[in-house]
Amino acid sequence: MKRVSVVIPSYGEAKTLKEVLDAIIRSTYEEKEIILVDNGISKNILNQLSGLHDVKIIRAGRNLGVAGGRNLGAKISTGDYILFLDHDVILEKDAITKMVNILETNPDIGVIGPQIFYRSYPDKVWWSGGTVKIPSGRVIMNNRRLSGLVDTDVVPAAIMVRREVFEKVGGFYEKYFVIFEDSDFCFRVKRTGYRVVCACDVSAFHDVEPIDMERIFRRIYFIFRNRILFMKRNSDKLSLLVYLLLYNHVYVLYYSSLAFKYNRLRAITEIIKGIIDGLKER
Repeated sequence: MKRVSVVIPSYGEAKTLKEVLDAIIRSTYEEKEIILVDNGISKNILNQLSGLHDVKIIRAGRNLGVAGGRNLGAKISTGDYILFLDHDVILEKDAITKMVNILETNPDIGVIGPQIFYRSYPDKVWWSGGTVKIPSGRVIMNNRRLSGLVDTDVVPAAIMVRREVFEKVGGFYEKYFVIFEDSDFCFRVKRTGYRVVCACDVSAFHDVEPIDMERIFRRIYFIFRNRILFMKRNSDKLSLLVYLLLYNHVYVLYYSSLAFKYNRLRAITEIIKGIIDGLKER
């Protein structure tokens, strides 16, 4: 039986973390290890995990972000497959088993993820495949309930990858920190010739809301910086120019209007800083 390493970076008050870990421990797939990367988890949450002896906790020493935390966990992992899981994604009991079986019978698939539903609305799809548009840099997530295997540009939040594929593409690009690291990773996997798919007969549940403005404003710097980084790394010069001269301005207008609407004017400063840092790649 192939070994699966489940790598979960976490930070702060991750209120669903214990539930996420409990779900993995209860998984029908037995040959697994669970690696929790502590990017700065609160003491309160760590105390809740004290009885989970099946979990290896790796202390990063500082917040490495999602990308850096995943890479750190992968370095000490021993699995043939690595499942990178967000700390707010709860897997169904047979999810790992089903995804391993698909990879074992489909050698052309490099990355696979489950169909993901909203935890608060378990019949509502959060992700069942998606497209990253060039030159707009827009990530369009499919929210229709599907079945079978669906080829996709990106797998977010629950990313199972063959170890040899992960090592071949060099892991996650750590400069992203958070947002677009999964799109960039999957683009590089596809360039090696492997397929990236959503296994729509496998289910997971994401503890996010359909509309969460607080989450958007919290990440708005990375939205602007990382989209530029992504376009620089994954598009040709003409597409990058079109993005910078057209689509970036559209996004500035849209998100600035949200900042005024919700009285979050500091977000405009974060937008400008994100654009400058993206252009300077810092």
